[in-house]
Amino acid sequence: MSAEQKSRKYLAFRTGREEFALPVANVREIIAGQQVTPLPATPDYVMGLINLRGRVMPVIDLGLRLAIPAVETRPGSRRALIVVIQAAAGAGSLVGAMVDEVSEVISIHDQDVEPVSGFSHGLIEPRFATAVARVRGSILVLLDVNRILARQEDGNGTGS
Repeated sequence: MSAEQKSRKYLAFRTGREEFALPVANVREIIAGQQVTPLPATPDYVMGLINLRGRVMPVIDLGLRLAIPAVETRPGSRRALIVVIQAAAGAGSLVGAMVDEVSEVISIHDQDVEPVSGFSHGLIEPRFATAVARVRGSILVLLDVNRILARQEDGNGTGS
């Protein structure tokens, strides 16, 4: 690989039927089986709080945050994987993001990445995505951690 062919590491995962990826630099850990304590008067995508080794952190339903339709799961199965993310790599508060399945850590080459605006023709709102990547014949949507964690008062799904 030449010096010009740079790659970055991402955590690939699925929520609903969609495949996404987050920069590994923003992922602290993946946990399962945590009890989430609900919080009243929060946006619908905020599931509540968890206690992770003495540290209390909020948990969001990433599918709801991204407006991804839920898929019916097999009887007895449930979403229980939480990806612990940090907005600024190495600093800042931790937030848990509930996902359906974690696939793998992958290297994505810069030449396989396209900005969302480059192909959407205005049809796709790139609010949470930074780009898309072609990986082994599939398309992964690369998410922007800062946008996912930012609270926006845009009126979508909150009344009017």
